[in-house]
Amino acid sequence: MKQARRNSYYLMVDKKAAENRVFVARRPLAASLFQKLQKEYGVSIQVANLAHSAILLRVHGHYHLVEYHETSSASSMEVPAKDVSDTSFTAGGMKWEKQKKGHVIPDINPHDVMITMNQLMSGAKYEWSGHNCHVAQEATRSFYGWTGSDPLSYAPIVAHLVMAFKEKQK
Repeated sequence: MKQARRNSYYLMVDKKAAENRVFVARRPLAASLFQKLQKEYGVSIQVANLAHSAILLRVHGHYHLVEYHETSSASSMEVPAKDVSDTSFTAGGMKWEKQKKGHVIPDINPHDVMITMNQLMSGAKYEWSGHNCHVAQEATRSFYGWTGSDPLSYAPIVAHLVMAFKEKQK
């Protein structure tokens, strides 16, 4: 903690909490979605292998979840800091996992990140097998240069789903 002087008052500032960061986040997909995919594509899907991913931003001590949906659009919601721990958080009534350290980022408006995600994903409809939430969060982080050494890997999850679809199409 360090002291900061503001308007003749001394405030205690937790430097770590004030540091802007981006975290990769994921949560399990809803059971109803598995049933829909199984019915629609006729493939056996392992529940443990599928997840939804997004970006959790910490900007000036406030958390914001930016995610891409099957409606082919991104959204942003504020997440109360009290609902965020080192490795998880709750948003929209759902429990999410997150990277522990994330990646340091400059000042940024979470709404601008959502707009960027929408722009990067425009031109194609959401697809389970490729143009999806994982692609959106990875493309957005890549656009801003927010890559780090604390990844949550989605390659096996996406690969499993793509292989299931390709097998079904044969």
